[in-house]
Amino acid sequence: MTTGEPGTRRSVAPAVVALIVLAGVALWLFWPRAAAGPVTLHGGTAGHRVELTVHRPRTGAGPVTVRVTDVHGRPAGLRKVTVEPVMQSMGHAAPAAQAAGTGPGSYRAESVSLFMRGYWEFTVVLQGATGADRVVFPLLITG
Repeated sequence: MTTGEPGTRRSVAPAVVALIVLAGVALWLFWPRAAAGPVTLHGGTAGHRVELTVHRPRTGAGPVTVRVTDVHGRPAGLRKVTVEPVMQSMGHAAPAAQAAGTGPGSYRAESVSLFMRGYWEFTVVLQGATGADRVVFPLLITG
């Protein structure tokens, strides 16, 4: 067993404590947080442009708005719009939410359930006169 100079051990202790405190502060600063407000995502298919707004991007139930246009920017007249939240990494799916029409090309599902934190995929199913289109939107829920 080797021994160092007296006091060497004491001079290292404050440096270790300072390093631990610094690591804790950095972790706190960079830890993912829940989005403060609504999150809007954009996607589309060959026939539609879709904007999905998750109004409460946290765990629990909250509203989701879907705006749909054709490729020329005109509001899409659809028979049915459904939002299907799925957490593929965990093998979970929340109940599909039917979105009610609120105006030309605008739809709203009042209660989309996100029961845990993690990476979710929102599949928006658009059913119109020419058949069904599906658009998938990824979103990380952190709070």
